[in-house]
Amino acid sequence: MRRKILTLFITILMVTSCFTLVSAENSTNEILTNENNNDDEESRIKDESERIGEVVESKEYGFVNVPFSDGYNGFCINLAQKETNAGEEFVVKNTSAAVNRNGDEIGNYLKILFVDYYDFTVNNPRQAQDIIWKFSDNYHVYDHEIVKGIMELAESGRIIPDHGEEKIINNTTKVKFDFEVLDSQKGSTQNFFGYKLTYSDIMNNILGNSSNNNENTIENETIPENNTTTENETIPENNTTTENETIPENNTTTE
Repeated sequence: MRRKILTLFITILMVTSCFTLVSAENSTNEILTNENNNDDEESRIKDESERIGEVVESKEYGFVNVPFSDGYNGFCINLAQKETNAGEEFVVKNTSAAVNRNGDEIGNYLKILFVDYYDFTVNNPRQAQDIIWKFSDNYHVYDHEIVKGIMELAESGRIIPDHGEEKIINNTTKVKFDFEVLDSQKGSTQNFFGYKLTYSDIMNNILGNSSNNNENTIENETIPENNTTTENETIPENNTTTENETIPENNTTTE
């Protein structure tokens, strides 16, 4: 009888030990995976930050959501200057280079627009462009609800980095934001505020899959193609931003 009890006790002890070892191994793997992911993200942010001064080219004609050769897309931040043509050169700068007519930095305002008003920006690129001009060209900057919201967030201390900000956009997906300014090398051509969106599967990250197979940069798909500019398109004189509100003629593009 004692031998049976002893055998049973040893069996239970062995089974419990196995469960403990498996649990410890899983915890260790999870820690190592998270550390590897953090290291990869830090390396990615460093690589993006070190691109300052790199020369890139515009891939299409236009001023709204123009694709560039480094995988970013850009919105105009100089209303009164000409659109870019395909193949024009731009120098990559950080977002502190985005300034208004008075020389005040507006980069953080524009990053808040893209991150905190993600749905609006993606679904309404032309209206988003108008909001950017409100900040960059001081055009009725206080008369728009989204502009007011952006300024309130900034005044409350909201600061978004140029690289690495993340936002959960639905139950399964999150998006990572990267920003830059594309400084035109032609005095008559607009500068652009550049953004890049990288989508990843939330469940994939929760399960600790470090392969990142489901993480992709979506080029030219974040803002619908039918909202991008086409060849021979110019900024219209009566480009409206809100009802009964128009951009003054002296702010239209010049040849």
